[in-house]
Amino acid sequence: MLRYALSVCKQKGMDRVILGCYKDNLASAATIKKNGGQIIGDFKDLKYIIRIPLE
Repeated sequence: MLRYALSVCKQKGMDRVILGCYKDNLASAATIKKNGGQIIGDFKDLKYIIRIPLE
């Protein structure tokens, strides 16, 4: 599902996407990383802020 959403974003001309997920949601974090996500920060030790560059 994320891969499809990223392809739609790319078709619309976006060059990156910023996402967030809770740190204890390991499945979401793994899915985002698998799709090129890079952790760029966190928010009050509860959430990751993750950037996915679209190539």
